Amino acid sequence: MKHLYLFEEATGNAAVFGVGTYIKNLLSVLKEEDIKITVCRTIGSHTELDITYDQTIRYIHIPAPADRYADKRDYYTNVFFVVYPFIDKDEKNVFHFNYLNCSKIAGLLKQHTHAKILLTIHYRQLSTSENKDAEREFVNEYCDKIIVLSRHAYVSLLNDFSVNPEKIMIIPNGIEDRFEWMHKDELQNIREYFNISPNEKVITFAGRLDANKNISVLIRAFLQVEKTDKSIRLVIAGTGDFSSAFSAISHSWGKITFTGFLNKQDLYKLYQITDLGVIPSVYEEFGYVAVEMMMHQIPVIANDTSGLAEIIENNISGKLVNIFSKKTERQAVITLSDSIEKMLTNKHVCLQMGINGRKCFLENYEISLFKKEMIKLYNTLF
Repeated sequence: MKHLYLFEEATGNAAVFGVGTYIKNLLSVLKEEDIKITVCRTIGSHTELDITYDQTIRYIHIPAPADRYADKRDYYTNVFFVVYPFIDKDEKNVFHFNYLNCSKIAGLLKQHTHAKILLTIHYRQLSTSENKDAEREFVNEYCDKIIVLSRHAYVSLLNDFSVNPEKIMIIPNGIEDRFEWMHKDELQNIREYFNISPNEKVITFAGRLDANKNISVLIRAFLQVEKTDKSIRLVIAGTGDFSSAFSAISHSWGKITFTGFLNKQDLYKLYQITDLGVIPSVYEEFGYVAVEMMMHQIPVIANDTSGLAEIIENNISGKLVNIFSKKTERQAVITLSDSIEKMLTNKHVCLQMGINGRKCFLENYEISLFKKEMIKLYNTLF
């Protein structure tokens, strides 16, 4: 019997970097496959070990360490001894990890079982030399296959760890197509729901507010455009560090809407009335928000960097702007504001980019494509 073990951290970086959404997508595409599934939910809120079931999926809930500052690699060593009694050695087992700090548990699994090890790298953070040595051991010695989400991540893995290229698979995230064509009355109802006037042009940012997202540049660029175009509104959907956002607002507070966290249903409502999406991130491993916006036929302006530059075809499915080649934030603001202004004043270009973006989504990121590639990969491991 094939048995897949998926590892997901219940709190922390899972929410920030989209691992939770990735796990949900995997469970969705695998529900009709002849594969037993166990989800190991680590660093959870449970105070003791707990086993639950959702239909045929088994969940092993493992409490967080008592010391939240403890080395996660040591924590995952203990996780091995928790999970080990639940492993049937007669099954064909695959352990799918989503974090680079799982080197110790992967090594123990290789030592004590015949399981195959799969790792998806969702993001890379600066590592100490000690951590980097452990990560190098993980990807080279313990992993049978490694999934990266973009070409630049593939190149980075080769350069940093000299991984055998035959181990690495580029499989972008997939998203279920949730776009709906709506009547004018329905769109107006959504505008009323968000308290947005009928004639306002909506510029949307979606994501966690942190230094990487560079929200202050976006706000200052918006305010620059708003000086000459009073019909625009900036909607910032997400939570996090609001201080840098608030400090960037010098006037026109009433033209900027902070929604806080939006569930998927409300976020997709917002996308329905969005005229322009802007993603000024310093770095994105993949660019999940860009794909969601393209699914909704929204023209997107994004920083010309990392995963965003692979998703968006410049001047075809969106606009790539090299914001951070500028020496000062003021120059970055001017560059971004010029692009926003040009896009909003050229409706035909925006319309065509939106159409092209949705076509790109359907051809490259719709979830059936993700399902096909993931099942093919799993079958090579079982």
